[in-house]
Amino acid sequence: MKKLLLVILIIVGGLYFLGSLSEGENVINDEDTYNSSWYEPSLSETGKIGMILAANGIRNCGEFQIKETHPDEYVLACTADGSNWTYYVVYIGNEKVYRANEKMEKKLTPPR
Repeated sequence: MKKLLLVILIIVGGLYFLGSLSEGENVINDEDTYNSSWYEPSLSETGKIGMILAANGIRNCGEFQIKETHPDEYVLACTADGSNWTYYVVYIGNEKVYRANEKMEKKLTPPR
């Protein structure tokens, strides 16, 4: 009975921890990120970011602009048509890309 109670407590604790990592909490709070200008990536940045986008199944990103938030971490504005932008956060080191949440999107302005 004690083992069952321990297992239940571990599961509940794990679920609580996972809930605390919800997407709404993953917001870049550095205002410089939102105030800095978008720029066209260098050839090297384009290659690295393009490979990460492809490896993570991100399609329809024919054009993108970036803002470097930290070394090897970027906010990316992506468009297929030149007017509708989708925002991502790209981590070069672990080759991951995540869609920016609504809170971040509201703070970002389109590149043009």
